[in-house]
Amino acid sequence: TIISIAWKWLGENKVHYLTWDKNHCDKLMLSKFLVDYNSSSMVIGQNNNSFDNKWINARAAKHSLFIDRFVKSFDIMRMAKRYFRLPSYSMAYMAEYFGLTLKQSHEGIHMWDMIERGTPQEQKEYLKKMVDYNKGDIITTEELYLTLQPYFGSVTNRAVQGGLPKWACPISGCKDVKLLKTIFTEQGTIQRILYCELSNHQYKVNNKTYMDFL
Repeated sequence: TIISIAWKWLGENKVHYLTWDKNHCDKLMLSKFLVDYNSSSMVIGQNNNSFDNKWINARAAKHSLFIDRFVKSFDIMRMAKRYFRLPSYSMAYMAEYFGLTLKQSHEGIHMWDMIERGTPQEQKEYLKKMVDYNKGDIITTEELYLTLQPYFGSVTNRAVQGGLPKWACPISGCKDVKLLKTIFTEQGTIQRILYCELSNHQYKVNNKTYMDFL
């Protein structure tokens, strides 16, 4: 059972959170959370492809709740492993390495024990601690994504989603972009690398899209 969920919309200040009910059931919490989840074009997380997403899927299936299988997923840990060589890819390590808000610590399995089997007062106290820890993770996750995104590829296209041309920046949607370089494949295909200063993002378009840009 999922005890708490926290999330925020990228670029907004408010961190949302929900917890299981007084009977330790997560159905109502999930049904509320999935309203936002299913309306998103992409979910960003740390190791979420292997952990968070699968927990959400499993509990949604448990309660026969609808989940949009086509929401894109951006896994910071997976991207970091693809592009970087680091001693550790944990969020705690990467936050410290890149000088970001440090991941909060917690009391380990004792927190879970108190939430599940403590006195009513202990359950209330430790559930608040878990929510605070959960919300702190969201802040660090967003900082990590925004810091590292210029070094990663993208998994969705914000420009096309907003009705803008395919040559606009897929991250920011900005149309003030420039040609960074031209590359050629072994098959003789011309590919153009465009660059957006607003998002510091480099991305590849085909030559036809580049001609449209010109």
